[in-house]
Amino acid sequence: MLPPQSGDAPGTSVVPSNSADGAHHGAGTLVPIGPMYPMPSNLAWPGAAPVRPSFLTSGPDPITLLHALRRRWLPALACGLAAAMVVAAIAWFVIPADYEVQALFEVRQKDDVDVIAGASGHGSRDEHDLFKKSQQTLVKSPFVLQSALRREEIAQLPSIKANRNDPVKFLTDEILVDYPGGADILRIRMKGENADELVKLVDAVKDAYTREVVTKDREFKQKKRNTLDVEFRAVSSKLAQRQKDEINVSSQLKAASSDQVQFQMQILISELQAQRREEHEKQREIIAASQKIEEIKALKQKAESAAPSAYALDQVLRSDPNFQSLQVSLQGVNDSIRQTMSVIPDPNSPRLQGLMRQKADIEAQMDEMRHEAAPTAQEYMTGTSMGALEIDLINAESSLKSLQGQLDSLTQEGNKMTAALNLLGGNSADLMGIKQEVETLRLQWQKLDDQLRMMDLELSADNSRVQLVMSAQKPEGNEWIFKYFLTGLCSVGAFGLTVFAITYGEFQARRISTATQVADGLGMKVVGALPCLAGNNDAMLPTIL
Repeated sequence: MLPPQSGDAPGTSVVPSNSADGAHHGAGTLVPIGPMYPMPSNLAWPGAAPVRPSFLTSGPDPITLLHALRRRWLPALACGLAAAMVVAAIAWFVIPADYEVQALFEVRQKDDVDVIAGASGHGSRDEHDLFKKSQQTLVKSPFVLQSALRREEIAQLPSIKANRNDPVKFLTDEILVDYPGGADILRIRMKGENADELVKLVDAVKDAYTREVVTKDREFKQKKRNTLDVEFRAVSSKLAQRQKDEINVSSQLKAASSDQVQFQMQILISELQAQRREEHEKQREIIAASQKIEEIKALKQKAESAAPSAYALDQVLRSDPNFQSLQVSLQGVNDSIRQTMSVIPDPNSPRLQGLMRQKADIEAQMDEMRHEAAPTAQEYMTGTSMGALEIDLINAESSLKSLQGQLDSLTQEGNKMTAALNLLGGNSADLMGIKQEVETLRLQWQKLDDQLRMMDLELSADNSRVQLVMSAQKPEGNEWIFKYFLTGLCSVGAFGLTVFAITYGEFQARRISTATQVADGLGMKVVGALPCLAGNNDAMLPTIL
């Protein structure tokens, strides 16, 4: 392309012609190709900064971005692939493929049933909330988790082996216990990548909780029920005997006729009734004290029967400097034995035999310290102090003895009043006393009978407050597919962002890709354009150029 000549129309340019019709135009004849693009208009005021061309200030568009990518496709592809691989590796280790395994228990509200009236109600909500919290705490208690870890198949799991120094703490941290949505459903759950291992761990904790808490609670209630049954039988026998006495005295009664005697008898009868009511109150307190003694004895028996575990012994001896020193000495002797055996293979060598004797002495001292620490470890494992239980038992027995003494005193005073009534009215006082005693025994019998029926209802299998709803099950689906998807998505995103960044950087360089960008974007007149010679076999092009 050449600049316009004097004979050309204004605003046109010419190019040499090498067309086939050479008869009309000689070689190198200039041919108009169209009007030139106008130059930018002059500024409206002198001295102002020139306006930047639109090509240098406009934003990217798909065509210019494609031209930029065409010029930098190789580094963009290489950097994009590298970024995609790096991001894929990071995402693979960061994005989890966690399964969740859970076991469910239903924690029911306590039902209080009035057997005689046939009405039913519910225990207080505060008591139920407290019971739910206590069950939630007991699931993660040390004695439940230690019971779960005693199973051989659980102790051999990889996660337990990896935390063999403190497996109880590992389970305490990993086991989650809650009530989803605030409902009465106790959920025991774990999260992790190995679904089969999670099922075994959750089931082990579920079984240990059922065995150590739910079942033992039923056994404790059964013992309490047996104690009440013995008391109920004694009261029933005494009530039957006093009812016979009432019938016999009624048949022999000869009431006094004097008004004065009747008045004195009324006073004594009122005092005797008050005395009998006080005796009845003391009897109720004696029954409550007896039940408390049985409960303390059951707790004491449970604490005495629990053998301390190795973990509890280690926890107790961890703070003993003598035991720690023996452990360090044992480690040193073991190292010396290994070094000696590597040099002297003979097991009967004096040096090796001396080290073995030294090791046996240290181990014997450590076993003796473990034996001495067994009671303390037992208290640590069960969370119950034997000394405190012994003190509680002594106090309860002392209280029971005091109550029985008070009851004996009241009985003696009542006997004196009965004797005075006998002097005034013959057998009428005996009859009144017997009637009052029969009424007292009947109320006591009714209360014990209600308690026994309530406990029989609680001990029935269908009315247990804690019942298993669902055991641990392996979850359906594959969490790894989601992990693969997210990893691929991150990789593709990293590749696309890297390619776009390099392409945008090349666009910012504002390199010219077409002739129209010179005229339209920069506002400059195009003098000429060189054709692309790649793949063009026209022999006339070199001559024209």
